[in-house]
Amino acid sequence: MRMTQCFLLPAHCCGFACIRKDRHIKKVGISPNFLALSLDGNMAYVSSYETGELLEVDLKQHAVTRAVEVGSAPLGVALADGGKSVYVACRETGTVAVVNIRTFKVDSENQGRRIA
Repeated sequence: MRMTQCFLLPAHCCGFACIRKDRHIKKVGISPNFLALSLDGNMAYVSSYETGELLEVDLKQHAVTRAVEVGSAPLGVALADGGKSVYVACRETGTVAVVNIRTFKVDSENQGRRIA
């Protein structure tokens, strides 16, 4: 399983992730923590700690294009399965949500499994 590098977003961004490109800054989520980039670099997948969501950000449009609830206090984010899934670690529930990139829904088969 190949995973992409995850990045910690700076806390000094007033509780919002700031995605900056060509001097355009957009607010992304509430208390974002981690992000993973798509294999082609066109999308960022950002965990929003306060809302319990995974956000998909189109880096060309500078906008959130999709959001899905993944669980309480999502932190770590990793792209997996050749870019077909995003894994999101949820701190308060001790689970990992598996989000299908195509449908942008949590894979119900893996939802709610506790981390051993």
